[in-house]
Amino acid sequence: MHQRVAILEKLIELMSDRRKQLASQTALEGGKPLKDSLVGIDASAVIINQHTTFRTDGMPYTIADMQIEKLPRPEWSLAIHVY
Repeated sequence: MHQRVAILEKLIELMSDRRKQLASQTALEGGKPLKDSLVGIDASAVIINQHTTFRTDGMPYTIADMQIEKLPRPEWSLAIHVY
């Protein structure tokens, strides 16, 4: 489990370091505005980060827990929906 968490944390770090590059690529491929792609990259990082945290019962989050309505929301996540 610790290895999985370390891999996901590294992924978040890489995504953060290459945020604009990733957003530019997804905007180009998807044909959408850059700001929408930036929001998508940020939202993806939030969801990946949830895989590195644990539920209140001490068990790791699973794919079934990853439904957006069930995820704990960081305070800044509201900015994802307002741009």
